[in-house]
Amino acid sequence: MEQSPMTADSYRKHIEAGVFIPIANGGWVFSENAPDTPGTYDHNRQVTLLAEELGFDIALSMMQWSGKDSESRHWSHQLESLSLMAGLAEATSRIKLWGTAQVLAWHPVVAAKVIATIDQISHGRAGLNVVTGDLPESLAQLTQWNPDPTDGKYGLAAEWVEVARKYWSDETIVHNGKYFTASGAWASPKPYSAPKIACAGQSSAGFKFTAESCDYAFFVGSDDQKAIERMLLAKQMAREAGNAGLRTMALFTLIPESTDERAQSRVDYYNAGTDMEWLNGLLAPYKDDTNNEARKHFARQVDRRESIMDGYLAGSYDTIAQRITTAVQGGDLDGIMVIVPDFINDLRVVADEVFPRLAENGITSNIAVNHDRSTAGSAG
Repeated sequence: MEQSPMTADSYRKHIEAGVFIPIANGGWVFSENAPDTPGTYDHNRQVTLLAEELGFDIALSMMQWSGKDSESRHWSHQLESLSLMAGLAEATSRIKLWGTAQVLAWHPVVAAKVIATIDQISHGRAGLNVVTGDLPESLAQLTQWNPDPTDGKYGLAAEWVEVARKYWSDETIVHNGKYFTASGAWASPKPYSAPKIACAGQSSAGFKFTAESCDYAFFVGSDDQKAIERMLLAKQMAREAGNAGLRTMALFTLIPESTDERAQSRVDYYNAGTDMEWLNGLLAPYKDDTNNEARKHFARQVDRRESIMDGYLAGSYDTIAQRITTAVQGGDLDGIMVIVPDFINDLRVVADEVFPRLAENGITSNIAVNHDRSTAGSAG
């Protein structure tokens, strides 16, 4: 039976709020009708400064090495994640900046040094999202695509994280493992404190790696019972692995409007221009790997001809807030990561309309605090 959210009188939780910034053109709406999202540094700087102003806690950037030659030219232009965050570190003052590194493309000592440098630039605001792969043809252009089973990649990832953490904590790195060796390598500069490491691994091996080796677990956001059970399972597995401090965040794509009908009209408009060539291109490398989580995700999008990724919530401000409330309460989430079609106008709407409603449901955030302060100031 689906859980009913508790009332605000009986439930209180302060969550972190992040925005998944659009470092590749087109953002996360795979449609010719998508809002203009150029994937430039200037646009990402504008989005991140806005997010900081609104009270968001984290700006997260993905990594994507290549696009596809489709009608929309989606993701044909993309920034590099870690160097982008270094630029944003100088441009911002409060928001945490989490870049992404693929373990098949980055040596852990190199990535750790880059993150430590970003941490110094930002005065302690750097973090790292670790992924084990990418679209096959994307990493293949770097001659780094490794078709080994997922379990093998996450074994490498666990050692990768171990070496990176040694860089941040030890004066010199001594390591003799299956994938990496180091004999007293000098580790400098140091971060202000150990940067947080996150992962969104959804396979069994990825789930285990995240629970054991990471500080944050990312999920595709949903308020259905199966998704909520996975959120709870991650914390259970982390406790059993001696990593009781693991924090969980769900990634929601939000299409906010004043009414459910207006929101659905936007979805219909985006789906009318779905770039099926792009979606089929995403699915093609996984056609024979029926158990792959990415394949399942892309297959659902292709079957439904949907331009928006799994986990999107389209509806009125009340509807979206209620569904997020269900996920946060039921899944004991520590935060949410937000994607929106229009990263300027929609982000403002989410901050002004959705987060205050979450606060009314007992789910507070720095966004709601900022909103309350701005409202109080204008009232005075």
